[in-house]
Amino acid sequence: LYNCKVGTFNQMVQLSLGYNGKYELQNTPEENKLNEKETHTPFKVLRENMHVNAIAHIVDVLPGKGMYVKCGSCGAKLQTYVNECPQCHAEKVEARLLMPLLLDDGTASLRGVAFEEQALQTYGKTKGEVMQAL
Repeated sequence: LYNCKVGTFNQMVQLSLGYNGKYELQNTPEENKLNEKETHTPFKVLRENMHVNAIAHIVDVLPGKGMYVKCGSCGAKLQTYVNECPQCHAEKVEARLLMPLLLDDGTASLRGVAFEEQALQTYGKTKGEVMQAL
């Protein structure tokens, strides 16, 4: 996990990706050992508004909608998918994927959120395939 921001969701600590942040999936012990040389912050010491890097395992994909709706023009987050943004009336409304995760680094478990690119990488599917399954 690189360039993550520590926040809260339902009064619980959560990791969200910061600007240029990413989840990097690693499948082998050798890949994990390479990244252990970098500076990482243990989950047990995380506090809101910190920016951190961490090594963790994805324990579970949590239930949820799997997406949010956003206006591509004004940036408003909408409750439902509509053809026109009710705030700016632009027709640039789009569904964006998100994947709520349960992460564990060996010191604590917490919620994380993978957004579109990272969710697609984790699923190993195209956006169309994932949207069809939601």
